[in-house]
Amino acid sequence: MSKPDLTYSEEGLFVAFYADTQAGEEACRELAKHSEGTCKFLAPQRAEIVAQLRAAGYRVAKAKPHKPLAPGELEALLEALEGDLSR
Repeated sequence: MSKPDLTYSEEGLFVAFYADTQAGEEACRELAKHSEGTCKFLAPQRAEIVAQLRAAGYRVAKAKPHKPLAPGELEALLEALEGDLSR
């Protein structure tokens, strides 16, 4: 199966859509027009939005869950980013 154009993540009361391809970026720009620029919608709207995206020819999939950062990983990541920004 090919890579999805968009993935979505269920976040409590909301569902967020993320672009994974250039075609997905175009779809996200359209979604942003209807969500105050956030690409987040109420969770009950997800099925209808996914159906409309698929009907328009986009490939849509649920995002894989991310594992939480281990203790110390966030600090190390922030330190690395600060080093990149100071260059």
